[in-house]
Amino acid sequence: MTTMAPLQVDEPAVAEAHEEPRPPPRPITLALALLVWVALIVVVHFWGVRLTETTHISIGVPPLHSGWRTRVNWATPGAFAFGAIGVATLARLARRLPWRVVPLMTVISAGLWSVILAANDGIDGLIGGVGRRGDYLTVSQRITSPHSFLDHFAATVRAHRFPVHTSGHPPGFVLVLRLMRQLGLEGSGWATALCIVGGAAAFGFVAITVRDVAGDAAARAAAPFLVLSPAAIWIATTPDAFFAGVGAAAV
Repeated sequence: MTTMAPLQVDEPAVAEAHEEPRPPPRPITLALALLVWVALIVVVHFWGVRLTETTHISIGVPPLHSGWRTRVNWATPGAFAFGAIGVATLARLARRLPWRVVPLMTVISAGLWSVILAANDGIDGLIGGVGRRGDYLTVSQRITSPHSFLDHFAATVRAHRFPVHTSGHPPGFVLVLRLMRQLGLEGSGWATALCIVGGAAAFGFVAITVRDVAGDAAARAAAPFLVLSPAAIWIATTPDAFFAGVGAAAV
């Protein structure tokens, strides 16, 4: 009787794909990109000024719909110092720290940066954002039943019986303020803290999303830009930052 040896099949070797680190861009490339960006802003600015002069459109400070106002106080040197330190160290830290630390670093740094910038308007600049939009606080104090508030929210908005900011935003923030008041966390200070935490947390969630979509290297490269992004000027000054945090967390 003849016995047959078992058939042996060599499995193909599977080579692990290792992502080769990209070489850093040359300084001349970075300088050229920066010059192009500055040129674009200058062109758009003068284009906007021309539109303001020749039409009825009033933009203010193109490309920003705003106005110039100089603000210098005790917090101004801190803003320059933090900005310089951030530019010098954030990219290096984002590359070297363990990933689980990078989103937390992004959140803390973005929160500090926004507070320092807002403090250039003094204490009122820091906590006055929610105060100037006090209709959120006012409406939250009038709510006796959250169920009734939500049930009649759309009809009340259509009847123009809510202040402008409450009418133009989701009702959840007002209910959160009501809950905070019931817990003894009442007033503009606590509401501002909520907005700062929410807005700063948004950047951490964005970093996590970037890593999930584009990879670890892209997320680490984005972290310093998230911290020092122009969005920092409204994190500590408007409840919109809270909405940004909730939206980024949901994504």
